[in-house]
Amino acid sequence: MAVIPTKLFDGDDRFADAKKRILETQCLVIDEISMVSARTFDMIEFVCRHVRRCDQVFGGMQVIGCGDFKQLPPVPIFRYEDDGSYCFQSNKFHMTFPHHINLLEIKEIINDQPKSPQQWTQSFTKLNSFVLNDQHLMSVEKLFQQCVTNMENKLSTKLAYWLMDKEIEKRARDIVQKQKMEAEQLEITSTLSSVAKGKIRYLAGACIQRVNKRVKASVLRLVGKCGKKSRTLRKLNYKKQAMLKSFRVSEQDVDTSEDTMNEIQYKQGPSHGLTIVSEPVYNFFVMLNQVIQKSLSAKHFHLYYEDLHTKCRDAVDSDNTLIDTWISLFQNVNLGADSEIEDELFLTLIMELFRDVTEHFVRIAFVDALRHFKTTVPRKKKQALRTKVQALGDRDESAAKAKKTKVDEAAQEKVCICKICEAECEWEERKFSL
Repeated sequence: MAVIPTKLFDGDDRFADAKKRILETQCLVIDEISMVSARTFDMIEFVCRHVRRCDQVFGGMQVIGCGDFKQLPPVPIFRYEDDGSYCFQSNKFHMTFPHHINLLEIKEIINDQPKSPQQWTQSFTKLNSFVLNDQHLMSVEKLFQQCVTNMENKLSTKLAYWLMDKEIEKRARDIVQKQKMEAEQLEITSTLSSVAKGKIRYLAGACIQRVNKRVKASVLRLVGKCGKKSRTLRKLNYKKQAMLKSFRVSEQDVDTSEDTMNEIQYKQGPSHGLTIVSEPVYNFFVMLNQVIQKSLSAKHFHLYYEDLHTKCRDAVDSDNTLIDTWISLFQNVNLGADSEIEDELFLTLIMELFRDVTEHFVRIAFVDALRHFKTTVPRKKKQALRTKVQALGDRDESAAKAKKTKVDEAAQEKVCICKICEAECEWEERKFSL
């Protein structure tokens, strides 16, 4: 070790504060001690012993070292004759810590998820054994074709753990990809109850009526405008109204004894203007509901977050069977004269109505699925439901800042286990905007 000028500490007032701190220190904690080289450790020990005027190691100061020698090594500084050796290679280290235990091999890994494959636990154990035995040293000697130095030994150890990390990363990607494929292939096997069928029939009429109302409002805005574009748009909207009108069933033809009519009777009587759809239209909405529910499972919420609405919309637009069923609903629609114009624009009008009607149904299904998903999000035992709802975005942020509840300061002891992740859920609550 290089000679340290003791006069630097004795006669220079710039180090007066440092000397005072050393004299007043009873316990010295060295964090990340693995990054402290042997030369630096010897210099710290000498300075403490010289300032405290005591022949004991570190001047009689208690020393606590914290770190993991399997992680960050010391950085060599050859300019100051520091080769980057570990601090435990110094004689002062063994004098400072005369009693220590060397953990040579991991005997057991406690896994919080008992369902995980056992081969990963065995792989960690075998890798740790390989790094510590003579086989590793022999393989490194073959690699460098010479006597292995300390730096080469560190390099080979890091390379082994780097390869293991890459294998774990690949395994993690495969698991996530498998979960996404399972979520995409999810099928609804349970049959719909009479209440569910009634709700779908009611929502089908509500969606048709909502789109029809929007088209009617557009027609009224264009009444009185004589421009060519206005006349064309008004004409197309008239035709959309005629196409939607074919979906509605007369109130005299409705069988009120049917189970699916109970929801309509409960929400609104048939004579109060509610649209009651025909049986083919109802079957189309049943198919639409099946397509949407495949993309609104709890796994999809965990995997896709705020992109779920777009993914759900893409699933509807890419289902050819659903589109063919929608087009077949307009086979018997009579739109009157101008057959040449109808041949050119009829399919365009059909697809515009398909987009508008399905979008309204997707929004309703999305909101309902999101409400159900929020009930499955794990929360801490003593966290009030009000705080949970506020965290999920149901309250305005300004209102949350204006009124602070004392519930947030309650003791939070245990986190519930998510039913989907089967672990402590890391799902970040976000606002889902349509």
